[in-house]
Amino acid sequence: MRIIAQGTGSITDVNAQALVIGVFEGDQIPPALALVDGALDGIVAAMRERKELKGKSGEVSGIHTLGRLSAARLFVIGLGKREQFTAEAARRAAGVATKAILKT
Repeated sequence: MRIIAQGTGSITDVNAQALVIGVFEGDQIPPALALVDGALDGIVAAMRERKELKGKSGEVSGIHTLGRLSAARLFVIGLGKREQFTAEAARRAAGVATKAILKT
């Protein structure tokens, strides 16, 4: 597996097998995820409304983009509560994301 972090251009145009975006528990959808959600016709917002995506630490949701994005899959990773987020929590979230990607 090859992991690349990109910081230029629109996230909706990233050509990759998977996009990974973290969300904090109880927070609004972050701007990058809102852009992706718009391209996916609101599926992420709908999942949040149905409480399928809460942002809890260790939570992972894999979503097929069905060609609406350059990336084939989107993984939304729960980061837990913002005030409890640490470097260790970031490491664990990266591990959860990696395991999810490797299963696909």
